[in-house]
Formats: sequence, structure tokens, C-alpha cells
Amino acid sequence: MPADIEFMPTRRRTVPGRVSILINNYNYGRHVAGAARSALDQTYRDIEVIVIDDGSTDDSMARLAELSDPRLSIFSQPNGGQASAYNSGWRMASGQWMLFLDSDDLLDPDVIERAVASWHADVVKVQFALRVIDGSGRPTGALHPPELEDRGCDQQVLKYGLYAGPPGSGNLFDAAFVDTVMPITPESVFQSGADAWCILMAPFFGQIHSLDGPGGSYRVDRPAGVDALRIIGNINAQASSNLCKTLDCTAYVFDALRRHGRISALRPSLPSPPMLRTWAIARLEGDLPVGVTPWGGAPGISTVCRSVLGWRAYSMKKKLAYLAYLAVCLYLPRGIAKHTVRSVSRAVAH
Repeated sequence: MPADIEFMPTRRRTVPGRVSILINNYNYGRHVAGAARSALDQTYRDIEVIVIDDGSTDDSMARLAELSDPRLSIFSQPNGGQASAYNSGWRMASGQWMLFLDSDDLLDPDVIERAVASWHADVVKVQFALRVIDGSGRPTGALHPPELEDRGCDQQVLKYGLYAGPPGSGNLFDAAFVDTVMPITPESVFQSGADAWCILMAPFFGQIHSLDGPGGSYRVDRPAGVDALRIIGNINAQASSNLCKTLDCTAYVFDALRRHGRISALRPSLPSPPMLRTWAIARLEGDLPVGVTPWGGAPGISTVCRSVLGWRAYSMKKKLAYLAYLAVCLYLPRGIAKHTVRSVSRAVAH
């Protein structure tokens, strides 16, 4: 039987050498047991796996009940969103290192061992790319992200509110750093996107190290009937909502970094290329929020060029291709832009 959540203001203890893998789950019964197995099957043996079920109404708990391992703990709580699940898992963790694993993602068996072995002084995060898989677990051949950067990431965050790093499942954090910046507040703002909290703050507290090669799998489950305009990169629904959510989350991360005395900036100076991609999709869908960003209803050509050309993770060839894509999406008449993007998407697919 799963245990109920007992509120604690902070963590109880830290066990040297232990890794805590914290799985947040909401209605991913078809995947969560696989995520837990991938965590338990690590070649690094001193691990604990903590599943926080955030009020699932599907068969998640039944699927988890089929697992039996003394290193596995399962807790249930009323639905409160991803940040609430992150905070609960953190409070219960005892590891020297922590990884927040999404319940539809998978870890390679040796990734924790590789990450711990690569650790050195002043590192707060070891990151690794993830293979993209579809809803059935089939590899798509892509990596997320296709590029990683681990130098000057603090300056990238100040400039863009982002750097080229993996989503939550691709990051092993030093627990001392996590203890410094947790809990995530306010939980209501980070009901999704909670992984941004530690990811964006990490470069201001120490070094980041990247592993060679992927270390797990990232699931992109494309809904039936969703066309190419709504699936570019990892955006799969309501780009306008994604845009507003990202802006809100970034603002709270910047506020937290100011409270910790790490920055003085109020917000990033430029939209990141992924932010511009979200903006472009929102425009193609006819759902672009008006006046929700410091750059106005549509970013100027100068802003777009400075953003893309300054994004260090991209090669010059990719920068030029990205500029062409954004020029089509943001500045051509919407009907022509949609037709162009669909045509290019079909040509690339075949």
C-alpha cells in the first residue's frame, strides 16, 4: 500500500553516496512502472526510488503495486501539480545526489554510475541528452536536446532565460544545491514546468558537466490528429499557453535568484530561440497573446536575429535555417506561412 504524504519543512537526512531518483506521476499508468523499473535497474547500487503520485485517477497505483523492491517507496497525495510532487519527493529524499525523473521517461542502466563517476569538485549538476521515443517507446532517431552546453550557462540564462540543456529527466543534481533552492514556490505557477526551477538556477551555484552520449529516453506522445504546425521540437499543445507559462516560470526563477543574491536582473534581455519557436507556432495557430512579453505583440527582425545568432549551441548552418523558418512563420501572411511550413514538414518527413 502506498503511504500518504507527511509534510516536512525540509529533508530529514542525507546519506553519503546515495542517489535519490524522484518520480513525479499523474495519470501515466501506462508508463510509470517502466520509469520506476529503469530507475531500479541501475548498475549503481546505492539508490532509492521515490514515486510521488499526484492524485492519479487512472491505474497508476495498481501498476506500481506490481513492483517489489526494498529501495522503492510509493507515496500518494491529492493532486497539486508538478511542483507539489517535486517538493514532496525532495523532502523525503535521503540521497547525496538527486534526479527528478518524469513518469513517462526512462533511464539507461548505467547512467547514474557514469554520472557519479564523472563528478568533481564544484559540480552541481551532471547532465545528459535523451533519445526521443514515441508513445509506444519506439526511437525516433532524434536526441533531446540535440546540443548540450555546460560553459557560461549563467550568462545564457541572464541573456535568454534558458541554456541548451536537457529536461528534468536528464539532470543529476548535487543535493546540497537542491536543498539551497528548494522548495519550489509558488507551486501554483509551476503546476507544469517544475524542472526549470533547479535547471535554470544550477549555473549560478557551481559547474555543470555533460556526459558523452545519451543517458536515457524522452517520450514525445503526439496526440492523434495533431498536425505539423503544433509539433515542432517538443511543443505539442497550445503554444500560447506554453508561451505565457514559460514567461511566468522564468520570472519566478529570476526572483528567486535575486533573493539568493546571485543576479540583479529582473528578466532576460532577449527571447530564446525556443521561445521564438513557441511564439511562431502561436501565430500560425492564430492564438498569439497580445502584449504579454517585453518584446511587444511581435518581435522585431533585429530581436530575432540577435536571439538566434547569439545562441551558442547552434552551428551557423542551423542558425541560418532557423532564421529562415522564423521569417516565414512570423512575417509572411499567416495563410502562406502555414502552407509553407506544412509543405516543408511533409517534404522532410518523406
